[in-house]
Amino acid sequence: MKAALALIRRDLLIARRGGGLLPLAVFAALLLVFPLAAGPGAAPLGRLAPGAIWAAALAAHLVALDALFAADARDGSLAAMLAAKAPAGAVVLAKAVALWLAAGLPIALVSPLAAVALGLPVPVLPALVLSLLFGTAAIALLSALVAALALGRGGAALAAVLVLPLAAPVLAFGAGAAELAARGQSWAAPLAVLAALDAACALGVPPAAAAALRAALDRRS
Repeated sequence: MKAALALIRRDLLIARRGGGLLPLAVFAALLLVFPLAAGPGAAPLGRLAPGAIWAAALAAHLVALDALFAADARDGSLAAMLAAKAPAGAVVLAKAVALWLAAGLPIALVSPLAAVALGLPVPVLPALVLSLLFGTAAIALLSALVAALALGRGGAALAAVLVLPLAAPVLAFGAGAAELAARGQSWAAPLAVLAALDAACALGVPPAAAAALRAALDRRS
């Protein structure tokens, strides 16, 4: 447990020193461009806002994919982590948590400002924020998986291609929660699905990603 917490702190410190605000900047930039692409009129923006916010949240995670494992693989620290006493799955989970703290959590916290700017009604904000908190956790775990699978096989470009179909259900249910709230309907079901996706990813991703990382390091040696 102490090793995992130390790894999370390490990755957050590295992210802060190496452009830790980049995911949030990408999120904001995409949402600034969105009204221009959607065309004039506030009504279309309000209807499209949940999908736009979720697409921007996913894109913000893509810019951090290469930082998950590639740098550690290049300097040899990844091999040292996997050879340590801590389970390899714990290393993957710590990396995903660090990504969520650096990207997903800030995005969820600033999303109400983006939503109001795009014309989303204020009563929808709780559904949007909670769905982002749950959904970006799943995206962070899926990002760790695809980054591990792509290590040594094409890097961030391949990882970005792989994460899109895997994250599609998360985006669908996340945006769906906000859309249901906008119609005055219960959004508990999409949130429950996102929580279930979090649990499934937390159980399945660490061992699968750890195996992919070991295979990538074996190919390098």
